[in-house]
Amino acid sequence: MRNILLMTALVFAFGLMAGGAAAADSPMAVLKKANKKITKLLDEKIEAGSAAAKLRDEKITKIVDGFLDFATLSTKAMGKHWEERTAEEKDEYSKLFRELIQKNYLKQIHEKADYEILYDSEQIDADKAVVNTTVKAKNKQGEEAETAVVYKLRKTKGKWLVVDIETDEVSLVGNYRSQFNKIITKDGFKALIEKMKKRIAEGTSDTTL
Repeated sequence: MRNILLMTALVFAFGLMAGGAAAADSPMAVLKKANKKITKLLDEKIEAGSAAAKLRDEKITKIVDGFLDFATLSTKAMGKHWEERTAEEKDEYSKLFRELIQKNYLKQIHEKADYEILYDSEQIDADKAVVNTTVKAKNKQGEEAETAVVYKLRKTKGKWLVVDIETDEVSLVGNYRSQFNKIITKDGFKALIEKMKKRIAEGTSDTTL
């Protein structure tokens, strides 16, 4: 369940950050402005599996690519094992990690429940920022729940990028790093690559490998 919440937080993060906000905006202002744009996109009446739906998914994926710092995320998720990898291994792993995040994201937004986001506070320290929010969500069964979601961002070339998300104090990066470390330590790097490929092929929204 906690793994699902972590990926749901990722959905909220990129949904909120979609679109082109001015570089001068604070991280919280960027989140608020962009939320309106992504909500409008998701509320469009589009038939599942249609060409229009595919095009929308491509637009969403482009948004994810534009606001997620994949270089930082993939490196941190690999943790101590990163430096041990060859250039070819790093390249293969990084591409799979990006695709895994993209697939999970798309799967989640198509299953998204009604939600409301409360912007609690914001802290900016030079090129780093933390935005604290509370997500009030309702699932398909009508059950409501509140989740504390903390977005950690870094400003790169005048643009705020997400470098981690904490859901009820559980880090998305830390969640992946723990799994990757266990798999590599027990079965080796190639086993991790195969598990990532399998998860991508399955198309599940669960972040557990």
